Amino acid sequence: RTSFLLGKYFGQILVQLGVMVTITGVIFLSLSRFENVQYLSVLQATLLIFFETCIITAITYFFSVNAGSITTALATFVFFALGHYSFSSERSPATKSNPITEMIVTIVPNLEVFNLKTFASYGVTISNRELGLSLSYALVCTAMFLTLASLTFQKKDILT
Repeated sequence: RTSFLLGKYFGQILVQLGVMVTITGVIFLSLSRFENVQYLSVLQATLLIFFETCIITAITYFFSVNAGSITTALATFVFFALGHYSFSSERSPATKSNPITEMIVTIVPNLEVFNLKTFASYGVTISNRELGLSLSYALVCTAMFLTLASLTFQKKDILT
């Protein structure tokens, strides 16, 4: 069952990658009309969007093996929204001591790590180290949600 789930996941990711490569090509063609375009910053932002897509897809697979389609869509949207909500150090002391908030911060991946669209619009690039750390974070989050999905899928009774 795990190989079935992983096969579906990686097939989905390959399709998403193909779409993103095509869209990136169209964006580069559109940008070729302008002068002084930082193509590297656009490429980095697109790559980070792909990392975020991998995590969101893994979250979707986790919920899809545990719930119906509407619940899966709603739960994934909530994870997406909470992942982009800023849980940074600017929180008030009252929020820091709230155990529910701490649980949400622990479970929900911080998707703002992958949000460099503003940097790309100004032509700002990030270092290879930051890109590598973002990739590592995406791999860990994806592996966690796929492992949870696989474990719950193993226990699911499927009529054959």
